[in-house]
Amino acid sequence: MISRVKLFGIAAILVLAVLAVNFIGNYDSDIGKDLLNLHTHLTTEAEAQTDASKTTYPAGRQPAAIKNGVYPDSYFPNTELLGPDEMRITALGTGMPNVTKNQASISYFVELGNGDKFLFDLGGGSFTNLMALRPDFQKVDKVFASHLHTDHIGDFPLLLVTGWLSGRYTPVHIYGPSGATPELGTKAFADAQVKAWAWDIKGRSGVLPDAGGKVEVHEFDYKGKNQVIYDQNGVVIGGVRGHGLKLMSDNGSQPTSLSFMKACSNLEVEQVFTSYNNPKGNADTERMIRTMKEELFWLREWKGRGRVRQGTG
Repeated sequence: MISRVKLFGIAAILVLAVLAVNFIGNYDSDIGKDLLNLHTHLTTEAEAQTDASKTTYPAGRQPAAIKNGVYPDSYFPNTELLGPDEMRITALGTGMPNVTKNQASISYFVELGNGDKFLFDLGGGSFTNLMALRPDFQKVDKVFASHLHTDHIGDFPLLLVTGWLSGRYTPVHIYGPSGATPELGTKAFADAQVKAWAWDIKGRSGVLPDAGGKVEVHEFDYKGKNQVIYDQNGVVIGGVRGHGLKLMSDNGSQPTSLSFMKACSNLEVEQVFTSYNNPKGNADTERMIRTMKEELFWLREWKGRGRVRQGTG
């Protein structure tokens, strides 16, 4: 009886030993495969960077050129090729700081026919919608911040880190205003972001190309007028402001209020007022207001002033 127990014990030990060796072998093999896949992935991405004119599309997507100016009724990401003189503007968010599941803060994604891609603002929640477009992140490396509120640049850390993980292995370029004092400017903002995410960035350095975890800041004078902010590859971006724009209105309380007039002055928009007791001049203004009401407000029912603001903001 004792011999049988010993025999069964030895057999069990042998079986466990075989299973252990087999498990370790498979485990090491899996690690080896993972490392090989990672090396292949990084090599492929590095080779892709050698030709910046190439765009990488998700598997199964082959964009087609638009012929004879006939566009599909619906747009699906990575299905349409832009013409050389075309641009595509996608609103990633148009909301306020109080982000909801259905409404991200403000951000616009601009794609040009020459392959350039730009982000104008990147408010909270908007990066999720950018990811849904599945862009070629090696080209999504430039963001222009109008100012440094969270509803305009709150998702910048995701562009820095998640964009890096998604194939952008070069630094992020952020263009933004200076501040009344240095700590209120874009450079201070970007430096603070890199410090805040130092643990994350450090942990990925050496596994991913280090350059992808860096930020290059292009700070412009927040008081500057009509200054060129970006001028590369035939693309010029600048703060043109009013640039000769004129706003005609009557002499009502709104357009003559100090706050409204100050806003026009800051934006360099010239106000033009109709003369008093001038039915023709007032008629033009009233006709415009009437048209706005007919096209924007009277076509639907509104449940409160808050809904009106949301629908026309």
